[in-house]
Amino acid sequence: SAALSPDGSRVASASNDRTVRVWDAATGRELCRTDGHAAETTSAAFSSCGTRVVSGSWDTTVRSSPARSCASAPGHFEAFKSVAFSPDETAVVSASGDKTVRIWSPDAGEELRRLVSHSGRV
Repeated sequence: SAALSPDGSRVASASNDRTVRVWDAATGRELCRTDGHAAETTSAAFSSCGTRVVSGSWDTTVRSSPARSCASAPGHFEAFKSVAFSPDETAVVSASGDKTVRIWSPDAGEELRRLVSHSGRV
């Protein structure tokens, strides 16, 4: 997957090579790369201010990557389908093939709430 930063200046891409990369949208130059997932990454999204990227992976973890640190949140039993930051950046929401939607703390990497009632993959 790929996502544009709120100001349109950068692109975040999630890849089956297990990386998340951030690119300069105008020049195509790679600005940074995160190698933290143990399996292919399936989703990436920018925070509302554009300084953080969250990613989800087939390794069943979600990672939040601010400028110099990374919190990892294990918990889903199947791969992530999508991830997104809340507008105030205090939470990350993830949807998974395990039929759940979960809300996480992007800084602590802990699950705040689990939403369960889908009968199929989310």
